[in-house]
Amino acid sequence: MTVFEAEIKGIVAGDDLEVRRNVTAIPSGQTLTNADFVVTSQAGVTFLTKSITLSNQSGIGQIEDDGTGDQIGVIRFDLTSANTLLFQDEIVRHYQIRVKTSAGKFYTVEEGLIKFVGSVVTPAIG
Repeated sequence: MTVFEAEIKGIVAGDDLEVRRNVTAIPSGQTLTNADFVVTSQAGVTFLTKSITLSNQSGIGQIEDDGTGDQIGVIRFDLTSANTLLFQDEIVRHYQIRVKTSAGKFYTVEEGLIKFVGSVVTPAIG
């Protein structure tokens, strides 16, 4: 279920980013109810947290498929341009994606590094 040493890179700070993942091996009889995307520094300082549910939340994301039936879910985290501007210093940060199931169980489904390049030149386009 867990992917370690994943990378999100090559995104310009200030651009929107959609992080969509398939969640496999959801335990039989359980579904996804919550998921978190957390970005921290190497020292453990939290820079960004996105928490999603089955409800679509603008600028946050959604559990698009809770895994009912096939035990494969789909989660989406929406990082806005304001969120990604936090990364304009181009320092590598750690991220983690965790899910919670209907049985109250927590699982880490991905851990890795996130690095943005540069930053947008203009604050907005028309």
